[in-house]
Amino acid sequence: MNIHTQILTPSTKDLEHAARIIQSGGLVSFPTETVYGLGANAYNDTAVQKVFCVKGRPSTNPLIIHVESYSKAAQIVQFNQASHILAKRYWPGALTLILPKADSVNIPSRVSSNSDFLAVRVPANAITLRFICHCGVPLVGPSANQSGRVSPTHPQHVLQDLHGKIDAVIDGGQCEHGVESTVLTYYQGHFRLLRHGSIPVEEIQKDTGIEIDLSFHSTNVLSPGTLAKHYSPKTPLRLNANRFKEGELFVAFGQTKGKNSFNLSESGCLKEAAKNLFAILRDADQAAISQEYTMIAIAPIPNSGLGITINDRLRRASMAG
Repeated sequence: MNIHTQILTPSTKDLEHAARIIQSGGLVSFPTETVYGLGANAYNDTAVQKVFCVKGRPSTNPLIIHVESYSKAAQIVQFNQASHILAKRYWPGALTLILPKADSVNIPSRVSSNSDFLAVRVPANAITLRFICHCGVPLVGPSANQSGRVSPTHPQHVLQDLHGKIDAVIDGGQCEHGVESTVLTYYQGHFRLLRHGSIPVEEIQKDTGIEIDLSFHSTNVLSPGTLAKHYSPKTPLRLNANRFKEGELFVAFGQTKGKNSFNLSESGCLKEAAKNLFAILRDADQAAISQEYTMIAIAPIPNSGLGITINDRLRRASMAG
């Protein structure tokens, strides 16, 4: 597949053009506050299948549906009182809820990997909310990259992976948060954490008083971003490195001593580190390849708040195989 990938602006004219691409079964990458998504009409099975093919995504890995409002979400999933509270508190925002399908909803089964649940969220990005409104349909929106590789937080990252494979990219600049949404599901009377994300779980529990089970494990892939190996650069990673070794490129955090070719946050700010994480992994990987480093060493990241999410992504990115 080799098609002309258009770079579009957030103008009304370009968003309307992008919406027509979606309505005709095409693929458009769009910005969110977390990462860039790869959008397709969630009701169009052929378009959804193209998303899996373009990304090289396993068919067992479900997709998150993006809608412009709570009322639209309520047309495709069933809310109980607790999930209603969470949605009203955090939407638009970086929280994905996996809930039972609404009665008679006509979403293709491949979106949910043949389960009776759907993942849904309302993104906190004004450009994309306008775009979804122009489309008139909910959008599937996995990260706009090759499956398993580093997530895209800038339109150039999308083009690095998918140029010539998708119809268009809406240029919304750099993503605000830089890591994906937090994913919760309501299962057997309890909320369960399926993926750490931009909203720390302890913040959700403190704000809402809703208890979240952090120990839930399933043999099935219920959520995107839960594969053991994911978010991976081509160069191997060594984590919790206090100094670099010969042949290693070093990624620092805070005032870590060493060959600071890159630094996630010189001030030691976890929010800044999360925003920079995927972009720096991409840049470090390119530098390592071009300069023939054999390893990227990553400084220790505090394992609290957003640090838990950052360490989750780094752990998955460092997995061999």
